[in-house]
Amino acid sequence: MPATRTVGDAGSTTLISVKSNLMEDYRLGAPPPMSEEYAVIFSTPDDPETFVVPVDGHVYDIYPDSTSDTGFSVLDLAFPGTAASVAAAIASDGTITVYASGTDNSLWSLSYSVRPVTATWQSVPLPSGCDCVYTIKAVTASSAPCLMVSAGSSVPVMGPNIGL
Repeated sequence: MPATRTVGDAGSTTLISVKSNLMEDYRLGAPPPMSEEYAVIFSTPDDPETFVVPVDGHVYDIYPDSTSDTGFSVLDLAFPGTAASVAAAIASDGTITVYASGTDNSLWSLSYSVRPVTATWQSVPLPSGCDCVYTIKAVTASSAPCLMVSAGSSVPVMGPNIGL
């Protein structure tokens, strides 16, 4: 907005123009939930989707959202208990499968392809001989999610669509 200001001797003026805008490609943002447990998938090569387990024990999906001021939205996936770790994979048809272990050594899966999420968490049986969950990892193998569960030094592998 232009402004005029008298400067120096009577009758001399200086025209001052002021213009303000955000830098290009800048979006307002807020920090995501703090977490040491997370998993990342890519629904497209440029769109990371992150699943986190912060100190509150929930499982959150931080996903790309072009309608949001930040470019991302955060969705609480309503984990049935207190989550300890998380893993995720995306199938070739776009279906997202999230696996989470509970602090009670339970194992759960949730699969969905659209939001809002209407699916519910499903209990996943632990592999034979695995009485506690140390870490979980998910990968997409043969177009379907595959879960690996570690109970310390051994790594039993659970096949595609376990718990689905």
